Amino acid sequence: DGINFEKVSEGPVIGLNRFSPFGVAKTSILVEDNTFKMWYTHYNSWYKNTLHNEFSPDKIEYRPTYDIRYAESKNGLDWTFKEEVCISPIHDNEALGAPCVKKIDNKYHMWYGYRDNFNKGEKYKMGYAISKDGIIWDRNNTNPISASEHGWDSEMVCYPNVLLSEDTYMFYSGNGYGKEGFGYAKLN
Repeated sequence: DGINFEKVSEGPVIGLNRFSPFGVAKTSILVEDNTFKMWYTHYNSWYKNTLHNEFSPDKIEYRPTYDIRYAESKNGLDWTFKEEVCISPIHDNEALGAPCVKKIDNKYHMWYGYRDNFNKGEKYKMGYAISKDGIIWDRNNTNPISASEHGWDSEMVCYPNVLLSEDTYMFYSGNGYGKEGFGYAKLN
């Protein structure tokens, strides 16, 4: 009925596997022709970073890196993971994740968050890509939403979720991965 839900298993439906040995996170799923199509954040290696500042001299932190990958299912429970990477990092310290995929006019559109370089203290930004088949993506280097000059989203914009209706809205998180707030933008 869409109101009451029952858990299908004690374990995860999607978990670690031979294609994703370090982790799977934030998914975006579309159902087309009786096939569940999923784009997901795929964990790669962890990057060692030594911070040098007055608050934490020589503090070592490890940050994960991610790319975005694809899987399919006929029933939403049993998934076939593809080896191809949909969107790859440009360099070893870039992290891409939290995809939101929508099909518009026979093309797939993806909004996602990315951190260009943690070593330089960069925060998450919003990225955009387009695809004809949902597997091979053309990464656009234009940010669909940029950080504001002041306020809750002045340092970071991440975790997009696009809603298509009469108008197109993007809900997203701001500073501190949403700790300072979340909001929306309307496409003009």
